[in-house]
Amino acid sequence: MTARPAKPVIVPIVLTPEQEAIRAGRDEIDRQVENLREQINDLKATRPKCKPHVFDVGEVRKSDWFWSDWHKTWSLSTSVCCVTCGKYGGWYCPVNPARRCEYDFDEDPLGDSCIHCGAPDERK
Repeated sequence: MTARPAKPVIVPIVLTPEQEAIRAGRDEIDRQVENLREQINDLKATRPKCKPHVFDVGEVRKSDWFWSDWHKTWSLSTSVCCVTCGKYGGWYCPVNPARRCEYDFDEDPLGDSCIHCGAPDERK
């Protein structure tokens, strides 16, 4: 019969006051992170669900306007977001009723030109 190995001796770890302060600070940060996670999950649960998305421009700045040779008029160089849930919708399109640029990646693999307004990739 073989002898059993001896049980390991558990030695309590004694932390210095500086180490205790670091541990307490880390524990507080962990509590704050968990609290923020719970708040984010609550917000996600109450966020309005919308299908289909309704896209529109948000706050427009003077610098968002540019002369468009494509449209032969002043146009917006800005993105659109869903007015209900805030989902990003891409580039603003003055021609598409959905108010955002769409691309045909079969015809244009790089997505350089909007199928509605033809806006080029220089603005991307």
